[in-house]
This record gives sequence, structure tokens and C-alpha cells, in this order.
Amino acid sequence: GTVKKPMIGIAVIGAALLIGTGAYAGFAIRDNQHTQELHAISERDQKILSVIIKRNPAATIRDFQGFQGKLVGGAHALGLDFRYVMALIDKESEWNPKAVSTAGAIGLMQVMPETAALVVKKMGWEGYEAPNPARASVRYNSLGSLGEPEWNLRIGLQFLKWQIDEYGLGPEHLRAYNRGGSLAREHWPKDRYAEDIALKLVALVHQLEGEGGIAMKPLSARPAPPMKKKGVSVQTPAQAPQLKEIVVVPAIPAPAPTR
Repeated sequence: GTVKKPMIGIAVIGAALLIGTGAYAGFAIRDNQHTQELHAISERDQKILSVIIKRNPAATIRDFQGFQGKLVGGAHALGLDFRYVMALIDKESEWNPKAVSTAGAIGLMQVMPETAALVVKKMGWEGYEAPNPARASVRYNSLGSLGEPEWNLRIGLQFLKWQIDEYGLGPEHLRAYNRGGSLAREHWPKDRYAEDIALKLVALVHQLEGEGGIAMKPLSARPAPPMKKKGVSVQTPAQAPQLKEIVVVPAIPAPAPTR
């Protein structure tokens, strides 16, 4: 007879990934370099999963199986840092793929059905299933494709990229994503949406250190111009100490300061 498989918490994915990739490496990958690359991917996925589990302990394998690769690959394809996308998801839904806002936004990236329909039509994607609205107190009878992490991510990433292209890398593009384009340039004193995502990104950069192309790169220091003090020219040293910066590849520059 058919045996029903219990819903397994996503916390066990780590062991499954390591065992599975280890077996595959022993069977099909003999080259040491390839094995190391596979191990590195597994470690990255483990770190991503740990972030998801911490925020949403109820996460399941069914919801997030293979999600890490789609997150990293999808973000990279659009020139985005996957940790930046993770920060936005954390802010929007706390990693709950079935989250529905009071306004009707759905899923991980809190995509409105109207926005999803626009993106899918413009991109010419097939296979998308629209949410089924309800007439009772429950907003939807079915979340459709937006309730699936892969579809939600795909649509949300594309829409986010459009906002960056339209408004640049300042807080306006995040406001446009969250509020709509007509309100993107309005500064609401109590609205910390963009600031919260920026802080989440800083935390994720440390949690996922080494998983997004982070490297320490020395900056070539230039001599500062002469300073004048009470009519006396004071020359600064010709060579200043080297500074270091964090370089993220692919990188999202910090939002421009608001005035």
C-alpha cells in the first residue's frame, strides 16, 4: 500500500545535503577541485538554511527544497547580491511562504497579485497560476503560484530589479517596492523600511561571510591636499596608511543618504 511520508522540518535538510552530496561526490566526481566546489556550495546552503530556520522554525523541506540555489542563481543573474534579497525577504515575510498581508500581498517577497500579473505578462512566462480570491473573511481560497517560494522569488526578484533600474540604489527603490512608485520619493519620518533592510543586510554579510564573494581589498591611498592653519601650509605625509574595504561580488552599493 501507499505509505504516507510525514512532513519533515527543514532542520534535517543539512544532514541530507551533506550525505547526498558526499555520496554523489564519491560516485561521480573524482576531481578534487570539483569535490571542493561541491562542498563549498553545501556549506553555503547550510548557512542560508540556518538563517531561514532561525526566523521561521516551522519551515519545511517541501517549501524550501532546492531554494538556496534558485535564490543565489536568480539574484546573480539580475546583478543582485543574494544576501540583499534575503534581507528584504526577512523584512517582508519573516520567511513565511504563506504569509498574506492586510493589503493582500502574498508569500516570501509579499508580491501583490496585480504586480505578479504585470511581471509575468511582460516577461512572457508560462505556467503561472493566479491567486483565487475569496469573498468571505479569508482573502484567498488559493494563493496560486505566489504561495510557492520559487515563483514568488522569481517574480519578486524581477520586480525589485525594475525598481532599482528606475530609482537607483537609494532608499527610493525600496520604497517603490513596498509602497508603489507614486510614493517612492516621499519621506515618512516614522517609516524605517529601508533602514531595517539595510541593518538586516549588515547582519547577513557577517553571518554568510565568504559566501558572496567577500574579499579584503587594499585601497590605494592618495596624499591629502596641503592644509592651511593660521597662514602656515602643513603638508601631510606623502604615503598614508593603507585602508581596507569589503568588496562584495556581485555588489549592491549602500543606499545614498537622504536629505
